[in-house]
Amino acid sequence: MSGGRRHAYPNVRARLRRIRRAPFAPTSETRMVIWLRGERFRVRDESGRGYAEITGDVTAERGFGLTPRTMEGFMDAWDASRHSSDQASELYGDVETGEAVVHEAGRESWTTDAGVIRPVAEQLLADGREATLEPVGESTYLDRPCQEYRFALEGEEDGFRYRSDVRWLVSGPFVLLREVRDSPHGGLYALTEVLELEEGAVADVDLRPDPSGDR
Repeated sequence: MSGGRRHAYPNVRARLRRIRRAPFAPTSETRMVIWLRGERFRVRDESGRGYAEITGDVTAERGFGLTPRTMEGFMDAWDASRHSSDQASELYGDVETGEAVVHEAGRESWTTDAGVIRPVAEQLLADGREATLEPVGESTYLDRPCQEYRFALEGEEDGFRYRSDVRWLVSGPFVLLREVRDSPHGGLYALTEVLELEEGAVADVDLRPDPSGDR
């Protein structure tokens, strides 16, 4: 999403799970918590991933996040699958002031532009994008009625054309499930699903930067 936000975030706390499969790489599963309220947001990546990988989940053009591209990258992915951090990484931002704080697990906090990390928090929101799509069905998820949407991401990467088929389940302002499949071969797959969604649960204290990550 780009441009200035003209409305406040809903007051909501959500826990998400993301599963990704890629050829020659281990299946990865990560979990995060997103807090939204007013003009502020907070994201906790419970596996303690780095900033680039967290933001890559939602900014990589094909929809699969950052995937290994070299032998060293594959080796790093296998190593990461065997070792998990006991600390979380945290992102805090205020879209009104444009200020944000990043605390990667095991590192000192640093500041950045909130616009750079907003998409991580806003992946929970449809933000009207579904209005350009035709629903293909209805279902229930987390005991909420949902509209199902399907569309494709198409482009070129490293000289090759790609197509990623996307499926959304949307309930109100929230994207409760996002499924992406590489087409036509299906070698890449990513699923992001909301496990818990609690509205009206976010207080000011939840949105204040806490480098310790203890909250």
